Amino acid sequence: MTHANSPPIKSFIFFFFLITLFLGGYSLAQAEDLQNNEEDLIAYTPPARGSPSGRLGGGVRGINTKIPKIKALVPNHVGFSTQDQPTLVWYINIPAELKVAISPLEEKSANSDSIFETTINVEKAGYQTLDLAQFNFKLKPEMDYKWTVTYLSEKDNRPVKVFSGGAIRHAPMEEHLKSTLNATAAQNVSDFYAKEGYWYDAVYSLTKQIQNNTDNTKHLAKMANLLKQVGLTVP
Repeated sequence: MTHANSPPIKSFIFFFFLITLFLGGYSLAQAEDLQNNEEDLIAYTPPARGSPSGRLGGGVRGINTKIPKIKALVPNHVGFSTQDQPTLVWYINIPAELKVAISPLEEKSANSDSIFETTINVEKAGYQTLDLAQFNFKLKPEMDYKWTVTYLSEKDNRPVKVFSGGAIRHAPMEEHLKSTLNATAAQNVSDFYAKEGYWYDAVYSLTKQIQNNTDNTKHLAKMANLLKQVGLTVP
């Protein structure tokens, strides 16, 4: 009896796939492109114990090229991070001076040790990162925080405020997952984090690949696919 995954049947299935594409007017190159696009897929599994908390955002309406558009790369729930000093990622379309702030979601939990603020100058549009390991600030395990990136200015004697953000929780990784992560190839680390529900680690891993590779088309496609799963798009 021939096994369902045997080479002859797999070859027949792929041959049938090609014939179907040709009848539909696709070339061989297009067929290969469609097959290769599977490499751009990344499956995010939201954590079962995540709290339903919406994104934070707001600002001016209309078109003004001097006012930045900011989009924090956050899910539509409390996103998890394996790190107590994670790297936060957002996108901005023009250079600007920004304020980054972090505080507990529950105001009663806020104190001087749980609130963080800093100002940064973004010199180039694109994906931006803030590594909390460069600051003397740590997230407490299993506590939910909100974080925002804010642009403040003044136009026609009126204050202008644009901000974007979300929620984050430091959820330490279990030991058996650490072993799996250590055995995971570097190019698949983002996939591992996404599958296990660690949003912020997955996003940062992809961001590093985008920033460190001149030909980053594949990584940009994978990032777009990940963001789409939580209702986000980035120019």
